[in-house]
Amino acid sequence: MGENHAHGGIYLIRHAETVWNAAPKRFQGRIDVGLSDRGYRQIQDYSIRLPLFAKVLTSPAKRCRDTLKDLLKTIDRRPPIIEDSRLWEIDNGWFSGKTVPEVEARDPQHLRRWLDAPGSVRPGDGEKISEMAHRVTSLIEEVVEDRRGVEGKSVLIVTHGGPIRTLILQSQNRSFDEFHRLDVPNLATFMLDEMDHGFAINRVFE
Repeated sequence: MGENHAHGGIYLIRHAETVWNAAPKRFQGRIDVGLSDRGYRQIQDYSIRLPLFAKVLTSPAKRCRDTLKDLLKTIDRRPPIIEDSRLWEIDNGWFSGKTVPEVEARDPQHLRRWLDAPGSVRPGDGEKISEMAHRVTSLIEEVVEDRRGVEGKSVLIVTHGGPIRTLILQSQNRSFDEFHRLDVPNLATFMLDEMDHGFAINRVFE
């Protein structure tokens, strides 16, 4: 794994693969699922060169904390780590822990609404995407404000696919109904850049 990337900024990383990301996939939400063996291998193979971070924030979920722990192993100077509940995955309600066929067997219409128009649906009577977006955006605004006037100060945020999708959609002024159209793979890394009005998010590769 590389480090000391030349460009400082705000980095967002989705956690590595969990045992429920692998087939048969299950809705995870707020259930604290651990990483799979493949997930740990993904971290070992991670090759994006990261900068030295002034601050690190993570979802309290075990899958995010374990991802972060292994990512930071090669960094000599350990930054302060802050767990923030605003970075949790969307609350999937009673969907959590179930496969798609299991949800469909219980309430096929509810599942279809969630797949077709997720912006207006509470999955499993849980949390709306707009509610997740509100809490995640409030954290991002705090991070952006904290970096003002501090050139080169880098921040790492380890979170879930849902929060990253909402940030991408908001940055592109797209509807939350496009939530499922975005692909955010495990360990996908993004750079968030502050703009005059809002922010832009771009995928970071090697």
